[in-house]
Amino acid sequence: MQKEVYWRTMFPVLAIRNVRYYLSGQLISLIGTWAHQLAIQWIVYRETHDAYYVALAAFCSQIPIFCISPIAGVLLDGWNLHKVLKWTQSLSAVHAVILGLCAYFGVINVPMILVANIILGILAAVDTPARHSFMLQMLPDTKLLPQAIALNSSVIHGTRFLGPALGGVAIIWLGDAGCFFLNAFSFIAVLIALAFIEPRSRPPVVGVTVWRSFSEGLSFVRTCPPILVILCLLACMSFFAGQYAILLPSLAYEVLHGKVTTLSLMTSMTGIGPISAALGIALRTKVVRFGVLIAGNTMLCGAAYMTLAYLTNPILVFFCIWIISGSVMAQITSSHILLQTIVQDSKRARVMSLYSFSLFGFAPFGSIMVGMMMRHFGLTITLQFCGVMTLVTALVFALSLKYLSRWVKPMYLERDLLKPSRLDDFLGVF
Repeated sequence: MQKEVYWRTMFPVLAIRNVRYYLSGQLISLIGTWAHQLAIQWIVYRETHDAYYVALAAFCSQIPIFCISPIAGVLLDGWNLHKVLKWTQSLSAVHAVILGLCAYFGVINVPMILVANIILGILAAVDTPARHSFMLQMLPDTKLLPQAIALNSSVIHGTRFLGPALGGVAIIWLGDAGCFFLNAFSFIAVLIALAFIEPRSRPPVVGVTVWRSFSEGLSFVRTCPPILVILCLLACMSFFAGQYAILLPSLAYEVLHGKVTTLSLMTSMTGIGPISAALGIALRTKVVRFGVLIAGNTMLCGAAYMTLAYLTNPILVFFCIWIISGSVMAQITSSHILLQTIVQDSKRARVMSLYSFSLFGFAPFGSIMVGMMMRHFGLTITLQFCGVMTLVTALVFALSLKYLSRWVKPMYLERDLLKPSRLDDFLGVF
């Protein structure tokens, strides 16, 4: 009894049945997702021995988000998000089954994977903003939103530790098809969870054209500097700092001279840092000074990239990967919390689609850039470049914190998220 009270006091959002169902389904489903992604990376690198094609595969899975996500957000504001998620998750399961069958019968190849990644990217362009917006419908109180987002991030990155490790074992014991079938079966858990979730209803958006609705969303972002700056920061981080997954095969094979087990362990390491960062964010009870947290983690990420460029010791390489992945996750989760806190309910799906657009839409171009730099300049210069640009991004953002604090303080006071304080006047609230 005391243990139950302790956990509900520490994480009150877990007392909500909808959240428990959702996180449980995500926990199982995402293990399969990460195993699926490891299989894709392994097959592409095994067949080509070229980091450029690994980057190209990532480009194909992310470019649909760049093209579709902004419009998807407009449509999602008028759709039933609960039904949308059931459809996108079901179609993703079918996608994994088809890839598994192709791998089992030995007909899978790199062009097929590129096409499959484009299809998966189209599903993700709708599914991702829908999931972000649906989070609020599961909660009875918006004050619990930051903790719900942080715990969801903990689940995502906790499975990033387990999924690749399980995927590596599946490739060795069951072959490439094992990872795809594992992912397909894992979707059953999230579909069961969605069947039991009872979301809050929201007023539908009626009588507004798609173009007008899209224009209203863009106008809102343009006239709200905190949201605009966060979206620009996410785009820069996605372009320069979020490409570490593409660099892992080269680090595993060229620097550490390992095999698929090394790659799976290295990929799992990208989940350990985010777990600790997400849990730390989940323990925060206020949204005050999340901007400072974002600036600090962005600087830490840039420094870790610069350091990684000169390392050959496996322990130090793994440590830097832990720092990079943890700091990137902390920056993304903090930005997500700030956006969800600031945005109006009537424009939530549109803003969250722009969040997905910034986070994932620029990633394919960053993937191609990293792939080209790897091919022409090598791993060391690529890591140095990513580190320098990340540090520049952090500096520009840090210089804007005082200005942004003046914008968000009235919003926090209006929504009873902040009490008047001289300390906050001095340090800022963003």
